[in-house]
Amino acid sequence: MKKIKTIFILFAFLLIFIGCASDISDPTNNKIMKSWQLESMLENNTILPLTDCQKGELIYFTEKNVCYLYFPCDSVDLRSAWNYDATSKILNISDFLPITYYVQQLDDENLKIKYYEYDSIGNLNTFSKHYKSAQTELIEGKLRTKE
Repeated sequence: MKKIKTIFILFAFLLIFIGCASDISDPTNNKIMKSWQLESMLENNTILPLTDCQKGELIYFTEKNVCYLYFPCDSVDLRSAWNYDATSKILNISDFLPITYYVQQLDDENLKIKYYEYDSIGNLNTFSKHYKSAQTELIEGKLRTKE
């Protein structure tokens, strides 16, 4: 009887382990782990014209939940932590919390995210950003497009 209980418990742990491992190797989750360059942006469903400077915005999501961000208009380079839940399609970047990003599209070439921010007078605004897959490199911890 003890052997049956032991085998049952081991089997249950094996199922739990396999379930957790499948979350880690989820190919949908892995699609985000690459470099992205800003392509377009909407504010309250209105297209915002991007300057060449804004089009240089880059994000690189690494496998170890570290992301590198480059905002050329502000000459800002950031290194931050990130987490993406493919089931709920929620993306969090620690430097921007409490803002939560909602992934609307994620494939090999496109990343579209939506988020909400309050303006200075308390109005809630909706933003959407569309990123395209990009070729980048890290130079001394700074993310840049490959020449």
